[in-house]
Amino acid sequence: MYKKLALLLNQAKQDDSVACVILHGKGRCFSTGNDLANFKHMPDTKEMIDKVLDINRELLLDLIFSVSKFDKPLLAVCQGLTIGFAFTMLPFFDRVWATPDSTFQAPFVKILQGPEFASSVVFPHLFGMNLAKQIIFEGRKMTAPELQKLHFLDIEKTKEEALEQARACADRLASLDSATLRANKRMLSYQVDEVIKREIEMLLVRWGD
Repeated sequence: MYKKLALLLNQAKQDDSVACVILHGKGRCFSTGNDLANFKHMPDTKEMIDKVLDINRELLLDLIFSVSKFDKPLLAVCQGLTIGFAFTMLPFFDRVWATPDSTFQAPFVKILQGPEFASSVVFPHLFGMNLAKQIIFEGRKMTAPELQKLHFLDIEKTKEEALEQARACADRLASLDSATLRANKRMLSYQVDEVIKREIEMLLVRWGD
């Protein structure tokens, strides 16, 4: 999933025929996050463990930078569960819509992981340190209405209505001068490359334990 999303975004960034990207889930959830079972069965030797961790480092960097450095409009429509990286990447999106029953979690301490997508800096900036620590330390589940009050997203009654709003927004953005829009988005983007790298190194330590 990481590799496919990064590939699609990197291709869209280079494709002049693509003016905007809308990301949404197919089923009842936006995304339940990464499958941690992938990291339960590490190789036996240190050499092989280091090799696996190096591969994952590049995979994570490619995914996160494909989102954080995507300088075209990036919109998301969420429904149901949004967990882990699917939640932490949303601050890099330009607009987010959700259904009223959507919930959002990033329970990193509870699942023996660490923050990603610069959420160690971005979440306190968006939500305040108190709430950010509740989300990351205690796994507090945020509801769509709670996040709407924090101006994080907009709510529509159904996924179909949310997609309709997202497509209308995409059409409006596509009508603007692309070069000017992309330049403005780069100026409004979080400058957090070093934070992203530090978070990934912490994650690799957790996975290697």
